[in-house]
Amino acid sequence: MTQPNAPNLPMATVVLVHAAWADASSWNKVIPSLQRKGLEAVAVQIPLSSLSDDAATLQRFLKRVSGPVVLAGHSYGGRGHHGCLEREPERQGSRLYRGDGS
Repeated sequence: MTQPNAPNLPMATVVLVHAAWADASSWNKVIPSLQRKGLEAVAVQIPLSSLSDDAATLQRFLKRVSGPVVLAGHSYGGRGHHGCLEREPERQGSRLYRGDGS
């Protein structure tokens, strides 16, 4: 899939990372909405065992996603995991973080 206004550029995949008191299913209503807009969207299940384990899980998941990535995390899902894309700057599309309201 390519971007609508830039036909030679690949469409970024939106990778959704859940918060600490949730799991990947928390994105079940978001993914179809993004897909209806023509975006590729997937959620990653992180183990929540430690920040380093979670980051390693996300890094392994990102290696299976081809092309540019938009990394979107909610609360804990956005904290500490931003370094994963920095290890592969050529793949970085964007990063979005939704805070916890505090």
